[in-house]
Amino acid sequence: NAPSYFHLQSITPLPSMAVSFQSSSNRSYSLYSDVDLSTGTWSSASGPANVSGTGGILTLTNQSPAALQMFLRVGVQLP
Repeated sequence: NAPSYFHLQSITPLPSMAVSFQSSSNRSYSLYSDVDLSTGTWSSASGPANVSGTGGILTLTNQSPAALQMFLRVGVQLP
């Protein structure tokens, strides 16, 4: 439906980078990071993976960022 789309609610910077978003209870979510987008090498962030959505706001955290500047991506999967 039209109002149902993925978007970030907030991003928290260092020391523990975190992203928050509206989750769906029938999806699971993982956080990935990359320091250089030209390589296309995304790695699992240091935090929980395949976190089940709750239907509410969900926060995924990269607890040990590999660099001071990096890109984050949220993966969305069917459980």
